[in-house]
Amino acid sequence: MMKEMITFNPASNPGLGLMRFVVNGQELIGHVGEFMGSSSIAMYAPDQGYTIVVTCNLSYPDLAGVLADF
Repeated sequence: MMKEMITFNPASNPGLGLMRFVVNGQELIGHVGEFMGSSSIAMYAPDQGYTIVVTCNLSYPDLAGVLADF
C-alpha cells in the first residue's frame, strides 16, 4: 500500500493526498494546506530521513519556496 501511495501521477488538481516536490534536487513527499488564517507544509525526505514542517499566517504566499532555503 505504501508503494501505491507514493507512486505519483500527473494531475490537474494535486490538492488531495500526498504531493511530491523536488527542491534543490531533493525529493520531498508531503502535503500543503490552509486553515483559518494559517498555512502549513509538512514534507518528508525519504532519501535523507528528515522531516520539515513550516507553519505561518497566510500573509506568506510561498511555503514551498521556504523549503528551498533548507
